[in-house]
Amino acid sequence: MVEVIEIADRHADEHIARHFGRSPIVVQLPTVFAIVAPATHAGARLLDRCKDRLPGKYYSFLIGNLAQYLRLSPDAPLSQYLLDVARPDRLHAFARDLENTFLRTQISAKTCASQTICEGRVQGLILGGLLEEKMRLMEALTQGLNGKLFGSEHGHYCAPIASSCNMSGDPAGSIDDFGRALDFAKSRGVGLVLTNASGTGGGSNPIFGIAGTELETLREGPGGSEKRRLLERWLRRADFDRLQHATPYLASFDSRDSFQASA
Repeated sequence: MVEVIEIADRHADEHIARHFGRSPIVVQLPTVFAIVAPATHAGARLLDRCKDRLPGKYYSFLIGNLAQYLRLSPDAPLSQYLLDVARPDRLHAFARDLENTFLRTQISAKTCASQTICEGRVQGLILGGLLEEKMRLMEALTQGLNGKLFGSEHGHYCAPIASSCNMSGDPAGSIDDFGRALDFAKSRGVGLVLTNASGTGGGSNPIFGIAGTELETLREGPGGSEKRRLLERWLRRADFDRLQHATPYLASFDSRDSFQASA
């Protein structure tokens, strides 16, 4: 039997804790439904069975703690800029600007591959509000589990892994309708569906690949053009900050005056 509960319900955390790691959980994101499991080998097997995962398919992360995700690529200019402990406002403003956007970043050699790593890169979806809170809860629950996908070299990173709520390779694409999501849950061994009153549908989120300060659009999605514009601006800030620290004569310029955080 599938339980259905609104993410804002005061008992939602109890339901999540009861099901997380025991069966896949369907989560209604702002524009699409996803299936979620712990970032463990057992969690990956749950999603593999649920989706009949095809070869060459990889799982994304649903980001709770954005700082921890950025620490997967600590040498990247954007990570260094956003993780400046003297400027915590940067991380908050960035998360607000890029909410509901996938970031794909390099964390290891291009020869590296796993359930979540493709050619050394991972991707995570930035979330806000209650969704961010629930992903942080799932991160905390995963910390107590064995068999994590990431070891000490990646800080035991454990944001929940996720994929679209459909069969692997389904030509119909992602599900953004509650009725279809519930049918999928009932037929594929899902224990819990978390609904979200703020969900609007609209399809899969945009994906942007970042290499240094270079940006690539890997998938279009709702609001993609504006998200790209904002991300380009953040990358310019990060590059300016890097040059400022590397070149003494630029120290007389204040990047906070040159690049104002968006409202």
